[in-house]
Amino acid sequence: MARILTLKYKDLELHVRLQKFSRDTLYGKSHVEKRGKDGIVYQHANLTMDGTHILPSKAISAHYIDPQGNYVAETLLVDPEGKAIPVVRSMFTEPVKLSKTISLEDYFSYNIDTTYILTADNIEDLIPLYLDCQALLEQHKLFRFTYVYYDTTAPRDAILVPKQGDIYVLVGEYAEPIMLSQTEILYSDIEEEELEEEIAFEVW
Repeated sequence: MARILTLKYKDLELHVRLQKFSRDTLYGKSHVEKRGKDGIVYQHANLTMDGTHILPSKAISAHYIDPQGNYVAETLLVDPEGKAIPVVRSMFTEPVKLSKTISLEDYFSYNIDTTYILTADNIEDLIPLYLDCQALLEQHKLFRFTYVYYDTTAPRDAILVPKQGDIYVLVGEYAEPIMLSQTEILYSDIEEEELEEEIAFEVW
């Protein structure tokens, strides 16, 4: 079951869930399995260089060792200069306050990578929030809050978009528009002559 997220909205605290969906959810996804004659599903595994150990998928993805080869249980994230990088706590640890908005123009500059539908045990609890989201949309604005599923050093933005009675949560990062400056193309005399020959035409 999806984790409960608490949204602090006006004088209310809404306990909601993020129901993830993707293109595969809408249109389906093909999946190929490797099975034995008895129907048991086989899993892919890697072998060590000497062939004596089997490493299941993700078996060593979160394990670290020090220069002496000893296993390290806790690690600290640092930048190239060795300074600790602040970690943003998960949004599930405390209520998330809905107060910030973005313009509709800025919304179209986001790179969206994850999409959810906002749900609740009592769906009617979301009606006031939906109506306010709709009112904001008419003003060309949308609610935004910081999205941090797990503790991370790189939080993203979550944007609430109302649509046909549902509130969609679109997660991504803002991409600053790049404005191209006007450039002047210089042609040599030879290039100009070639250009004139290309655009020459006869009138009958």
